[in-house]
Amino acid sequence: MKTILLTFMQKPTSDGLMFRASETRPAAVVEPPSLPVRNKLIRYLAGLMLVGAAVLGYLSPAHANHSVAPFGIHCDSVGVNGIAYMPGVNCRLMVVDGYTRRYVVWVPLAGVPANAPAVFMLHGASGTGEEFLKRSGWREKATQEGFIAIFPTAVEHFVLDKQRFSTHWNNYGLPVQIDPNQRPAGYPATSPWPADDVKFIRQIGDDVIQQLSTDPLRVHVAGFSSGGAMCARLGVEASDFIASVACHNSGFQELHETQVGHRNLSAYFSIGTEDQNALEVIDSYLIALGQQAIPELPLNPADLDQIPQIKSRILVTLDSFNLKPKNRS
Repeated sequence: MKTILLTFMQKPTSDGLMFRASETRPAAVVEPPSLPVRNKLIRYLAGLMLVGAAVLGYLSPAHANHSVAPFGIHCDSVGVNGIAYMPGVNCRLMVVDGYTRRYVVWVPLAGVPANAPAVFMLHGASGTGEEFLKRSGWREKATQEGFIAIFPTAVEHFVLDKQRFSTHWNNYGLPVQIDPNQRPAGYPATSPWPADDVKFIRQIGDDVIQQLSTDPLRVHVAGFSSGGAMCARLGVEASDFIASVACHNSGFQELHETQVGHRNLSAYFSIGTEDQNALEVIDSYLIALGQQAIPELPLNPADLDQIPQIKSRILVTLDSFNLKPKNRS
C-alpha cells in the first residue's frame, strides 16, 4: 500500500499551505540491541493503586528481564509521575480525574542533552502504548536522533460496533462510536466522560519537561487511526503546548477551529491509498451515482481534488488550522 501525504506547513512569514501527494515506503524498523544487565541493584517500593498493583519506585535493569504489570513489558524504571526517568524503558502511572492512566517514556541509552525534543506517539483503536513502543519505529528513531519518545495508552470505552470494551482516544468522532453509559471498572462516576485525553497528554508533557529538561517549545505529536484523530484534536486544542502534529490515517470531518489565543501550528496528514475506511465512504458515494468503485486512492493531486470526500477533508483541515491554500504540488 502506498501513502498519500498532506502537509500543512505554518511558516513565520506566511499562512500558506503546501499540499504534496507522493508515494512513500515504510521505514525499516531495526530493533536496538538488548539492554545490558547491570549488577547494581536499585531498591523499589511496591504499593496498591486504584486499578491493581503498581510499583512506586525503581526496578533495576536486572528486573527488566521480567514483565511488569499492568504494562506487560520489560521496564527499566517503574513508578508514578514525578519520579526521575532513566535511560531505557520508563513505565509510568498517572492519576487523571481520579482514574489511573499509564504511559511509557523511552529515553535513549546514551541519554539526551538538555532542551532535547519530545515526541508523543498515539496508538490506534484497541492498541496500547507498550505495543507501539515495540513496533512503531519511534523508539529507534528517538535513539538515532536524540529525542524523547512517549507512548501513552488510551482508556477503554464500550465500542458499539464491536460490542466490547476497547482502547480508543477521545477524539471528535468518539462519542458516536461508544455507549456513553458504560465505563471501565474503577472509573469514577463523577469524572468527565469520555476521558479527558487532552488533559492527560498535557500532564505527561509537563512531567517529561520537568524531569528531563526537554525543550517546552519542541513537543510534537504523532498518531495513527484513532490516535491520528486525537493528534488532530490536540493540534487545535493544545497548540499553546504542542509545536506540530503528524496525524496518520485520520483527520477532521467537520470544522474544529484552533482555540482563540493559541498559535497555528504545522500539521502533516497522511492516508494509505488502500485505506478501507476511506474507500468504503468514497465507493458508496460513487456507486450511488452509478459510477464504478475504485480499488485504491490516486496519488495525483489533481485526481484527488476530484473526490469530494478528500477535497472536503482537506478544506476542513485548512479551516481548522486557520490556513489558506497557497501551493499544491
